[in-house]
Amino acid sequence: MTKDGSVFPVYVKTRLLKFEGKEYILQLARDITKERESHRVETDALKKIEENLSQLAILNDEIRNPLMVISGVTDMDFDNSNEIIFEQVTIIDGLINKLDQGWSNLQKSGNF
Repeated sequence: MTKDGSVFPVYVKTRLLKFEGKEYILQLARDITKERESHRVETDALKKIEENLSQLAILNDEIRNPLMVISGVTDMDFDNSNEIIFEQVTIIDGLINKLDQGWSNLQKSGNF
């Protein structure tokens, strides 16, 4: 606790010392406020990375699905294949826009 009554976290280290036949207790306290904040920031960043990787895996699958449809349609040569392909391309474009928006938000927040 400081003179003004505010409280902050400390690391305390205590040692028993013998000097000229007498025993003394040496106690050191170190402010760990910055260390705790640094740990919190690191933990938050790791959680955000895990969330981003999870979202990326989901988007990866979402992009593959329309690509498989396009591949199948081109192999089967349907009469309306152009419409089907354009629809799937539109889906992929929307997914890419989501990725772009996520990247833009990440850059704005400074967590990249």
